[in-house]
Amino acid sequence: MLQEALGTFFSLEKSGAATLWMLLRYPQRVVMNYVNGNRGYWQPPNKLVFYSLVLYGLHVSFINKEVLNLTIEVEGVNPSLFFLGLVLPFLVLSAWLLYGAKPANFARHLVSNGYFWSTWFILLTLLGDAIDAVYLRDWGTLDFFLFLFLVSWSEARVFAASKAWWRKLLLSFSQVVLFFVLLATFLGLIYLTGGRMSSMEGNSPVENQELSN
Repeated sequence: MLQEALGTFFSLEKSGAATLWMLLRYPQRVVMNYVNGNRGYWQPPNKLVFYSLVLYGLHVSFINKEVLNLTIEVEGVNPSLFFLGLVLPFLVLSAWLLYGAKPANFARHLVSNGYFWSTWFILLTLLGDAIDAVYLRDWGTLDFFLFLFLVSWSEARVFAASKAWWRKLLLSFSQVVLFFVLLATFLGLIYLTGGRMSSMEGNSPVENQELSN
């Protein structure tokens, strides 16, 4: 699987590396081509997500257990599940709400965030590992915040392409803030629901019925 992934990524035809380069230069062209069904050359977003997960596996196995210089300390949740199961969905949701919450637009943001999530995850992980090989950094959570901002900036380049650079910058920061609001709300609801359920588990059936009433 690793040999096939690396071979496909660096192949001359439909190369993952070429797709990353085009996403950096012309993100709107790549995203809208895929959305409009023109998928003949550049890699699809699910392939880039696969490449990023391969890189994640290599990174935590041979280099560092931290991902984007972030330590995930949630019981039963590993960093890959955190990034793929929480970060990516809430980036999609925040972009969808920010740029117009229409049903038809959700698929576009799912595609674009799949592209940009993978692009910046791969590039920042490789860059961070290269820097750490020369100089061991202690930047705290800067890598993670930079990752969120760059994904949001890429979103602004696609869905606010005609706007001035400062408006793109404002939209990028707005999406990052909205991302944390949505994520905190979700985690807060889980915490409150879990706490309520655990408090009810220690009561008798009659007490549970009274609490429910």
